[in-house]
Amino acid sequence: MRQGYEDARTLYLFLNQMGWSPEDVDSAVIPADLQETHLDRGERDTLALAVALGDALVLMDETAGREVARARGLTIRGSLGVPVESYRQGLIEANQLHLYFAEIARRRDIWVSQALVERLRQEVFGD
Repeated sequence: MRQGYEDARTLYLFLNQMGWSPEDVDSAVIPADLQETHLDRGERDTLALAVALGDALVLMDETAGREVARARGLTIRGSLGVPVESYRQGLIEANQLHLYFAEIARRRDIWVSQALVERLRQEVFGD
């Protein structure tokens, strides 16, 4: 938030609304192999926390971070995986998922490839 990232502000407001506290990751608990990666601090801390918690779901879009997470056997979802899983579990309807896909494809501040959006649309809806 100090650096002016709007998504950090959104996350902060969400955590406050839910009454959740963010977890601090002490650099002493970050495994040496994660410290040596070329990941940014947020990705590295996220993976260290997931490793420490054990059976944690990691929300990450960055390719390099996802590769490190897979190598450690962590379960990963990306920004598109959350609404897809919500649809599959009956939490949202098909028209809502179509709307989310369209909005993600339209926006220029979300860096998700159009090819990935289309591949998931075909996988989920077969169209």
